[in-house]
Amino acid sequence: MEARLAASEEVNQQNAAKRTAMEARLAASEKVNRQNAANLAQLSSVEMRLNLSESRVEQLADKNEAQLSGVEMRANLSESRLEQLAKKNEAKLAQLSSVEMRLNQSVSRVEQLARENADQPKVAFSAYHLGAGYIGPYSSLTTLVYQRVFSNIGNAYNQSTGFFHAASRGVYFFTFTAATYGSPQSMNIYMYKNNQQLIRNYGQNNHGGFEYMSNAVVVELELGDTVDLRLQGHSSYRLYDSSHNHNTFSGFLLYPL
Repeated sequence: MEARLAASEEVNQQNAAKRTAMEARLAASEKVNRQNAANLAQLSSVEMRLNLSESRVEQLADKNEAQLSGVEMRANLSESRLEQLAKKNEAKLAQLSSVEMRLNQSVSRVEQLARENADQPKVAFSAYHLGAGYIGPYSSLTTLVYQRVFSNIGNAYNQSTGFFHAASRGVYFFTFTAATYGSPQSMNIYMYKNNQQLIRNYGQNNHGGFEYMSNAVVVELELGDTVDLRLQGHSSYRLYDSSHNHNTFSGFLLYPL
């Protein structure tokens, strides 16, 4: 009996030990299950966050792709605009080059004309009669001497003789104004080239005040040709002058030949 009781107690002890071991294993298993559950919950949270991140990444990718597409479109438009501007600038440069060429030609022509003009003789004069009162009458056809000059470029007009001397072959312009005063008075003026009459002008004063007449010619002259004004010789033909210079004789070279 004692042996069997001892064996029974030993069995009970073994069973208690086994139960304790089982309880320990169960506790460990429950702990692992709780840890796994926590890990699963954490894993689920991470997975959810990962899914949200992936969704956000996709949204950002779509947004970036849309922005990139917009930037690319703007870049294409900019390139197209640049090409248009480049073509327009090329056209303007070509036009500017043409204008510059024409300007250079004009400058060259102006310089050429300036050189030609510098080589051409410069002749111009304007003379007036000296003194106050009547000029004439003369007994014969007499050259009028205009003793003072407003200008005498080229010194072609002789103030002592009243003759203009052509310094070169060319086309010349001459004009005069004559005046008389009082009634009855008459004027009979001739313009001569050398000893050849060019024009004759007659005027009569019947009103007692100033009477004027004028005329002009364009004439071709050779080197050394002369031009002068002459008053017809007659007792009734005379001019009148004063400090206002009513009587003038002028001329200039239009162009050489």
